[in-house]
Amino acid sequence: MRPNSTPGVYPTFSLSQTSDLLDSLHIENALKSNASETTITASNGSKDTYRSYTTSSQLIQSFYQAQHTHQTLSFNLLRRSQFYSPLRHRPQMGIWEAIEKLNTLIDESDPDTESLPQIEHLLQTAEAIRAAGKPRWMVLTGLIHDLGKVMVLWPEMGLCQVQELPTSTSILSPPNSNQENGNAAKGEVNEDDIHPPTPPQPTFSTQWDIVGDTFPVGCAFCPLTNILPHTFPHNPDSSSHHLSTKHGIYAQNCGIDNLILSWGHDEYLYLVLSDAENGCLLPKPALAMVRYHSFYPWHREGGYSWLMREGDEEMRRLVGEFSGFDLYSKSERRMDVEGLKGQPYYMELIDEFFPKKVLRW
Repeated sequence: MRPNSTPGVYPTFSLSQTSDLLDSLHIENALKSNASETTITASNGSKDTYRSYTTSSQLIQSFYQAQHTHQTLSFNLLRRSQFYSPLRHRPQMGIWEAIEKLNTLIDESDPDTESLPQIEHLLQTAEAIRAAGKPRWMVLTGLIHDLGKVMVLWPEMGLCQVQELPTSTSILSPPNSNQENGNAAKGEVNEDDIHPPTPPQPTFSTQWDIVGDTFPVGCAFCPLTNILPHTFPHNPDSSSHHLSTKHGIYAQNCGIDNLILSWGHDEYLYLVLSDAENGCLLPKPALAMVRYHSFYPWHREGGYSWLMREGDEEMRRLVGEFSGFDLYSKSERRMDVEGLKGQPYYMELIDEFFPKKVLRW
């Protein structure tokens, strides 16, 4: 990575670089705490040889300052409203096509990137899970877990495009979705809670609504488990009498599945896979791994436990295990992409769980 040397001007990073930068912080924190039981050893046999970005702490802070400021309840209702809008063109493509499209996109954004191509990270994760003897559905989850990043191809879904506000919160449980209807478990969203999203200010990154840690919106931000908690007071919801309370719009023990999590590639892919028309056959734990793998305040730090209900503790354990494969499978060892693609294993795996072949994105 080559930061811009102009004072006060932050560098432009590719999506892959930004992801690596943010992941590095979790790797460093895990190493400091001797990691957790669910983490695995890197492909190169060591956990202490990952690149360190301690000198980039200002960049990390800048990123999360922007994310924590602009990820409001209003902004998140807007994103979901845009996703389900009947006016939105839903691009159609298969899983492997999406993988290759994401990889091409990242290469084009920075031809000289020092980060591992996205397709190789996906294959490293999948191969690590495969080598550990995990179920086939989990191997496939490792292969696709970051595919939500293709949202950068459609401006209305990412890159901080702010348009008009939704007029209804019914988009939380659309009729064509496999999502559990959790509206009864939520509190009411008051009109006073819906306000125009703050126009994003220039930062080193316009990717705060695509990557980074996720967290619930619509209730008080947990200072003990969220990264850089001192940046949350800039979020307009922090000054809302209703949304700044512990429960906010949620009921005690409403269940993690009923939360409105900050918008990013995790949530986007989860909504794509939950669309009944896409015919995804992955089991519920796989969807949880997709949706919550960036929800570090919950699955690693143990926060927001008061929102959990029966079954959520086991789900947290599974997501934590998956997160270990995601973080610690990264290495400089290059993957034989064409060789793996030429083998029937992954194509058969995709066909098994996505019999419709083509998905609406």
